[in-house]
Amino acid sequence: MHSPSKVAIEHLPEDINSSHVESSPFYINDSTIIYGSLKTDQVTFDFNPRDSSADEPFRKIYVAVRDSEIWKDDGELPGFYNSNSAHTLNGVYSQDKSRFYFTRCKRNRQNKVICAIYVSFLNNGIWTEPVSLGTEVNDPKYTSTQPAIGLNTQKKGEEIIYFVSDREGGKGGYDIWYTSFDNRSKTYKTPVNLGTKINTSGDEVTPYVDAQTQTFYFSSDGWQGLGGLDIFKSIGGMKKWTHPVNLGYPVNSNYDDLYYVLSPSNKDIGMIVSNRNVTDNGMNKGPCCDDIFEFNILDAVRLNVKGFLYETDSTQKGKKLAMMPVRRKTYYFGNENAEDSTFIPVSTSNTDETGHFNLIVSPRQEYRITARKEGYLYESVALSTMNKTRSGDISIDIHIRSIPETPLLLTNIYYEFASPLLTAKAMAALDTTFVIFMLINVDLGVEIRSHTDAIGSDDANMTLSQKRAESVVNYLVAKGINANRLRAKGFGETMPVAPNTKPDGRDNPKGRQLNRRTEFKILGKMRDGVIREETDF
Repeated sequence: MHSPSKVAIEHLPEDINSSHVESSPFYINDSTIIYGSLKTDQVTFDFNPRDSSADEPFRKIYVAVRDSEIWKDDGELPGFYNSNSAHTLNGVYSQDKSRFYFTRCKRNRQNKVICAIYVSFLNNGIWTEPVSLGTEVNDPKYTSTQPAIGLNTQKKGEEIIYFVSDREGGKGGYDIWYTSFDNRSKTYKTPVNLGTKINTSGDEVTPYVDAQTQTFYFSSDGWQGLGGLDIFKSIGGMKKWTHPVNLGYPVNSNYDDLYYVLSPSNKDIGMIVSNRNVTDNGMNKGPCCDDIFEFNILDAVRLNVKGFLYETDSTQKGKKLAMMPVRRKTYYFGNENAEDSTFIPVSTSNTDETGHFNLIVSPRQEYRITARKEGYLYESVALSTMNKTRSGDISIDIHIRSIPETPLLLTNIYYEFASPLLTAKAMAALDTTFVIFMLINVDLGVEIRSHTDAIGSDDANMTLSQKRAESVVNYLVAKGINANRLRAKGFGETMPVAPNTKPDGRDNPKGRQLNRRTEFKILGKMRDGVIREETDF
């Protein structure tokens, strides 16, 4: 709190923030939101839930619009959604605006409020009657609420619905779970807990996904914060996440802060819900119930990657190689998990007709962009925004190369003298080159080839080279490379690339050094766990 971010926070007007709890703001566009509220002048209620004739007040979804920079309430959300017999809250649209998800909450016989998630589909311009997501998601014994919509970065087009539940199998309190729609059975799949990367023994609630950066926002009282529920962010999807980061003060306070959402076209602006102190005309009115606040990030750093994917004409020689654009080909965008240096998928897309692509990235992150084309080696480029303090564009060129038919030399691969054991220097060389190559090119099978010079007997050199090739394979397997992708082959002294002796018969140390080499040859692609050898990729 002594080094706050530069964020302006404004309390929305009283025709939106009533004397009761407001919740779940969601942007339809930059000037229209929907939100949950109980619109009544009555402050308290004498309500007996055991009396079926009593009129329980129910919350509904409302619309607000921005008019001359001022937000104004615009009445109930039209359609089938609001009910006079259940609370209706947490409305969100799918990213293509063809589905509308929301929750309805009722008291059960034990007087516990149970929420369930519903969905309405846009069919030929008409919204259908809402239906439940089914008993796999809406277990009648537990609450399922606060849906947030994301996409599966590994399965193009699959919609992921994150939601909050107190069901069995959680980490404690309310947890965040996810499900997806099964196109075959036309049902929603069995929910999966996000795991301890996100969920704690406390409460995790109000998830929200920024689709552009695949940033996941949620509130928690289980991670370290300023007090009450704090808003956190993580990057990833489903069960793969970076370590949550607290958004800091003043977005977070020592009160409850939740329901973080961003404006569609201006990511410097968004809304939160909080029961923090309200200031009106310079006067502190003290804390109230949960109200909606709009924030504007004044010191935001916005970064855009302008990428170019190209190949060169291998028939041309010299420095004037043409950079030919690679059109309509796939690239993958990942974010580094600082805990174990693995990369979490963020998005998958294609280059345009000119070989170019654009990415929105965040500051203080480590990224990797991987390009793929059939018949070519996958190429991966690191992108760091750790030192980016100003908004702007970042230019990156990615050069992909066709899969070679000839063996490729692995440099700096040394062994102990007359031994198959890898040296520490060799292990470091593998870590920074070939291990990365194998992790990027996950569908290639290779043969590790070891060669010796001519000193020693033919049989001894053949045995030594085979064991050295096996040492490299064993090291790669220990690093997590599937053993089915690797073959070890020793060639002894049978395939020299330089003379072992000089023309006059004297020893040729430089030639022998060139012959003592380790290579790899790409054999083919993996199919059902087996290398399918092929010469034409």
